[in-house]
Amino acid sequence: ILVAWVANHHADLLTEQERNRLAAFSGLATGPRALLTRMVMRTGELFRADKLRYPELPVPESEALRTLVQAGWLDPAPELSVDDLFRLFTLAELRPEFADWLQQQGHPKTLGKARMRELLAEPFNAPRALGAWLPGGGEASTVVRLQDMALFDRIRLMFFGNLRQSWT
Repeated sequence: ILVAWVANHHADLLTEQERNRLAAFSGLATGPRALLTRMVMRTGELFRADKLRYPELPVPESEALRTLVQAGWLDPAPELSVDDLFRLFTLAELRPEFADWLQQQGHPKTLGKARMRELLAEPFNAPRALGAWLPGGGEASTVVRLQDMALFDRIRLMFFGNLRQSWT
């Protein structure tokens, strides 16, 4: 409703590309549109697919995600920085992937998450795909990135008149 209101009341302030994108948003089926809305309302642009739990959606999250990827709303294979990786994954998930490297550098593999991130920040400073970070795969999730967060921030600015207010 909010997006439609802004699209109607501020159409003259939107570029043609933005109007087309908002029309595509309105054209999404209920499940994918609801999931995208929930993702936009959360903090950040990166999400683990296995952590998205919305039982109220009329379709499974995996189906909604697939639709959003196909429609270009989500990047299914974003490059992640060390900081991104450490925000998205737990110490238990990261430790097995970096334990050998840490030991080779003379550090105990039982380091805490903050210290491990500090040690990895410089030698692993280039962003890379999740599969390159966690080649073991294991329980590693798919990570997706919101593609149009700037558009939704602009909508929020047009609606609230500032960026201090969150969607909630």
